[in-house]
Amino acid sequence: CKLSKNIGHKVLEFILSGSAYDEIIDGILAFLEEIQKEIKRDTVPLSDYEIYKQLKKRPEDYPDAKTQPHVSVAKAMVAAGKPVSVNDVIPYVICTLSRSEWEAKRASGAAAPETSTANDDENNNPFVASKSSGSYAERAFHPEEIQADQSKLLQVDKHWYLKMQLIPPTHRLCEPIDGLSSPQIAQALGLDPSQYSSSSFAHGNNEEEDLLNIIDISDAERFKACEKLLV
Repeated sequence: CKLSKNIGHKVLEFILSGSAYDEIIDGILAFLEEIQKEIKRDTVPLSDYEIYKQLKKRPEDYPDAKTQPHVSVAKAMVAAGKPVSVNDVIPYVICTLSRSEWEAKRASGAAAPETSTANDDENNNPFVASKSSGSYAERAFHPEEIQADQSKLLQVDKHWYLKMQLIPPTHRLCEPIDGLSSPQIAQALGLDPSQYSSSSFAHGNNEEEDLLNIIDISDAERFKACEKLLV
């Protein structure tokens, strides 16, 4: 997502700045703490959370749609009468409710959760995981659905984005820096530092592992479509 890319670029600027190690570490942690505050205040634009993935075939031809967010959203688009074709790039955002939970809450007239306030940056409570029983793919929604949701029940799953989209690439960029650990990064971003260590990223063991694999892709695979540079 755009938020992850922006953080990665800024962290890389710190790393390549040529400053002393202590200054680099302090700068990175201070920057991540500011990101945490922006997320808590809900000042991060929805577009920064959007993830994009291309459909390789028709939505109905995917046997594992429940494990693929873009397919889940594409099927919802088809159900709503919107045109969806092979090779379309589908945007989606992961929310705290699954589609079935959202529909049930809307039908029951459930109240929307309280929104964050400007004072939330003084709150040191860590972000917590969604209590939804749905998988991350079942909690994917098209950005237009979220914007049009008058019930305001559709809320971005901030914990998921921090855990799956922000911490892994930040950890990989900072791994060579002595004195900057994964728990420090997690704490700066508002997550429980006791749940993170270098080994946390060594082996994926959950349904979101495929997203981490995108980050871990080899150079050979990443640049397979490029021509070799001849000098």
